[in-house]
Amino acid sequence: MSDIKSDMDGQSAAAFLQDYWGEPVSGLEAIEQGEVNRAYFFRFREQDYVVRFNAQESGFQKERYLSDHFGSDELPIPAIIEIGPVNGMYFAISKRAAGKTLVQYDADQLPLLQSVLIKLFAGINKLNVGETQGFGWILPSGNGSQASWQAHLESSFDEKEPGFWQGWHGLFEGSFLDKGLFDALYGKMMRLAAYSQEERYLVHGDFHTGNLIADGPRLTGVIDWEMAMYGDYMFDLSTFDLWSPHVRLPELYYKHCQAEGREIRHFEERFLSALLCKGLDALRFYARTNDEHAYVYVRDDLLRRIAGNKI
Repeated sequence: MSDIKSDMDGQSAAAFLQDYWGEPVSGLEAIEQGEVNRAYFFRFREQDYVVRFNAQESGFQKERYLSDHFGSDELPIPAIIEIGPVNGMYFAISKRAAGKTLVQYDADQLPLLQSVLIKLFAGINKLNVGETQGFGWILPSGNGSQASWQAHLESSFDEKEPGFWQGWHGLFEGSFLDKGLFDALYGKMMRLAAYSQEERYLVHGDFHTGNLIADGPRLTGVIDWEMAMYGDYMFDLSTFDLWSPHVRLPELYYKHCQAEGREIRHFEERFLSALLCKGLDALRFYARTNDEHAYVYVRDDLLRRIAGNKI
């Protein structure tokens, strides 16, 4: 398995940026959120920027494609200024979105947060992706990497797939990852995935408050598209609900669609399948990073949600 974050400390990042721009930058600040990219805010000539470093270039190229083809005022994907190699890894520089992440909003701002989220989520699900083909991870070409949603799910948990999760079955022996529980939940996920096979939308893949930026009531940035894919939008809905259930986004989106006269077919089956997919991925991630506290939290939350569920 590869390292989770690229090795680029603040001093090295500052030196790189000085070499890139030809003079020193100011206000270099590490961004602590994010599991894969090493990222920093900085300022240069009265403009705020973000620089990210990653062992792989493909995620940055994917984000550039999505910004060019789907970015708008309603879906503000910060444009990447440049992508290139540095010290055996890759960098991407983009302008910094104004405001703060939604995770920084206070509890009394929840109604505002809900309004911003419903508008954004509904807009993403109305995007035309008909000029592209396939399901699963979006390739730099703009097409999906798999022929079906089920094939994408299977490949996502295939330990022979090269990359971050190659050989991950070793966690069953070398960590607290419970194979019996994992296999049971995986089987349920795949069975319910049949209800999503005809659903094809642009899916962010890591849709949570830390990747959404707003300036007051105005959404200014939807960031970190490395996990973007084509498939069932329930994946984003369940991801958000897994980490921020107090926002009640699934309930609110369901009511929003009802108010527009739109039926959501097999809502419960699709939502539960997507929730299990994201939850299982979180379980193996926390097993790999030896975060037993987070592992237990997600495990117990999944079991509570499916307890007594007859689906």
